[in-house]
Amino acid sequence: MGRLARVLRADPATAATLAVLAVALGLFVLFPLAVLLARAFVQDGQPTLQPVLAVFLQPHHRAAFVNSLWLATLVGVLGTGLGFLFAVTATRAGLSARWVRVLDAATLLSLVSPPFTTSISFLFSFGPRGLITYHVLGLSNVSVYGLPSTLAAEVLTYFPLAYLTLRPMLVGIDGSIEDAAFSLGASRWRVFRTVTMPLAIPGFANAFCCCSRRRWPISRRP
Repeated sequence: MGRLARVLRADPATAATLAVLAVALGLFVLFPLAVLLARAFVQDGQPTLQPVLAVFLQPHHRAAFVNSLWLATLVGVLGTGLGFLFAVTATRAGLSARWVRVLDAATLLSLVSPPFTTSISFLFSFGPRGLITYHVLGLSNVSVYGLPSTLAAEVLTYFPLAYLTLRPMLVGIDGSIEDAAFSLGASRWRVFRTVTMPLAIPGFANAFCCCSRRRWPISRRP
C-alpha cells in the first residue's frame, strides 16, 4: 500500500483516473446492487425471503426466468460449437494468412456492429414481408418473433466471442503432440477426438460462459 500511495502521489493523473473509476464503480455497480439486494432480502427492516418468493410465485416471472435459462443454454452450446468450427478452420485447415484475415474480419463483423442491426436484418429477411420469406419463398403470415429467431440472432451475435476464445487455445496446442499421434498410426479424426478436443476443454468452458452470460428474459414460453 505504501508503494502504491507513493506512485499515486507522484502521478496525479493516475490518481485522478483511479478516483473517478472508484466513484463510477460505487455509483453504477455497487450502489444499485446493494439496493437490489436490500429490496430482495429485506422487508420492514427484517431479513426475509418473501420478496424473492413473491416474484417466483408469479407465472410470468417464472416463465421469463425459465426461458432465459433455456435460451442462455442453447446460445452457449450453439455459439460455442459455431465458434469452434470457425477456430478449427482458421488454425487447422491450412489457410493462408490472407484468408485467415478474411475469416477474422467476417467473424468479427457481427461483434463490432451495433446489436440492433442483427434484429433489423432478421425482420427484413424473415418477417411477414421479408425478402426471403415473402419475396423469395412466397410465404405469408410468417412470424419472426419467438425462440428460433431470437436464438439464431443471438448465436450470430455472440459466437465471435467463442471464436476469439478458442482460436488462441488451438494455436497454443503443441503441434508435436498431434504429430506424435499421427506417427503412431492414428487417423485424423482420432487425433482430433483424443488429442485436440481434450486439450481445448478449458477453452470450451470459457467460450460457453462468454456466449451465454448476456441474455435478456423473454416472457413468452418457447
